[in-house]
Amino acid sequence: RGRQEEGGAELRRARSSGLTKAPVLTLTGLRADSTHRFKAVSVDASGNRAEGDEGAFLPRAVEARRSAKFEGVTLLGACCGLPQITAAAGMHADRFDSGWDGLMPKPREWDARRLDAYVAKVKAFRKAGIETVVTLDYCVKWARQLTDTQASWRHPAFGPPDDLDDWRLFCRGLMERLKDQPQWYEVWNEPDAGYLATPLGPGGTQRWAPPGWQPVIDPVFQNNPRYWLQDRYAPLVLAAREAADEAGGDIRLMAPAWNHDYHGGRGGLLFQVGVHKAIDAYSFHCYVAKPLSFEAWRRGFETYLEHIDRVFKTHSIDMPLALTEFGYENFNPPEDDKSLASPWDRAAQIAKSTLLALSKHRFTMLV
Repeated sequence: RGRQEEGGAELRRARSSGLTKAPVLTLTGLRADSTHRFKAVSVDASGNRAEGDEGAFLPRAVEARRSAKFEGVTLLGACCGLPQITAAAGMHADRFDSGWDGLMPKPREWDARRLDAYVAKVKAFRKAGIETVVTLDYCVKWARQLTDTQASWRHPAFGPPDDLDDWRLFCRGLMERLKDQPQWYEVWNEPDAGYLATPLGPGGTQRWAPPGWQPVIDPVFQNNPRYWLQDRYAPLVLAAREAADEAGGDIRLMAPAWNHDYHGGRGGLLFQVGVHKAIDAYSFHCYVAKPLSFEAWRRGFETYLEHIDRVFKTHSIDMPLALTEFGYENFNPPEDDKSLASPWDRAAQIAKSTLLALSKHRFTMLV
C-alpha cells in the first residue's frame, strides 16, 4: 500500500498465477520518498491459503544505466590469470572467478588476505590495459546447507545459496572493493539444471556429498529446470543487480552463461520472470562434443544462434550477446575424414567459423 500525493491510501496488487516457492512480483510507479506497507498472501495447489505479517519498505531511486553498445567485439583471454600473457596474446580482457567459497569461508566474514590479493589481481590487469570480467559464483558451504540436501552437485561449489541476503552481501561487498575496476560481472558459471544438479532416487549414489548428508528422494530439482532457473537462479541475478546499483559506478551484468541451451528454452524461462531487465548482455557457452566433421560443428553452432534470436524476438528483447566460453571435445576423427587433421587444425577452423557467425550477430564479447 502506498500513499498518493493528496494523502489518500492507495492499494496496489501484484499477482503471480504460477505455483512457485520464490515468486518475483513487480510494482511500478512507487514514490521513492514514501514508506510503503505490504502483505503477502499465497494459495497452494490444494486451495490452502497462507498470509504473512505486514511489512514495510522504502523504494530506492536508481539512476538509469547506460545501454551497452554493440560496437565491435572484445576478445577475452582464456582465464590464464597473468596480465602479461593476456596482453602478449593480443587479448583485451580476461575472465576469472570471484570464488565466494574462498573469499568468505566463514559466515558473513571476509578473508581479508585473500580479498586484498584478489583486488590487487584485478588492479594489475587494469594497469596492464586488460579489462576484467568477474564471474560471481562458487557458493560457500555454510551458505547452502539446505540446498545440499536437495541434490548432488557436479562441482562441490555449484549449488545455489539458501538465503539471498547472504548472496547480496557477498556481491555488494566485492563490488564495493572493486569499485571502478571491473566493468562486467557474470552471474554464476553455467547454471544449467540437468548439467549441475544430479538428483538422487532410491539406490542412487552421490558426488561431493558433505558429511552426514542424506539425499532427498525425488527432490524438487528432479527433471525440473523451471524450479532451478526461475525459483533459484533468477533471484540471484536480480539480487546481484540490486547489489550493483547500491555499490554504484558503471557496473554491468551479464547472465546466464549457459552451456548446451541449444533450443533457447532456458533463456525463455528467465525472460518470463524479467531477468533481461537486470542484465546488460546475454552470455552463453557453446561446447559441441565430438563433431563428425567441421561442417557438422558449424551447423550446430549457427543453429544455436538461430534459436537465441528466435527467443529474443518472441520476448521483444534486444541486447548484446557475450560468448564467454566455446570449444569442443577432443577426439580422433574417422580415418577417412581429413577435414580436421589435427587438434590445432580443428581449433583454427572452429575459431574461423565462430568469428564468421559473430560478424552476423550483435556480439560484444568473445572468449
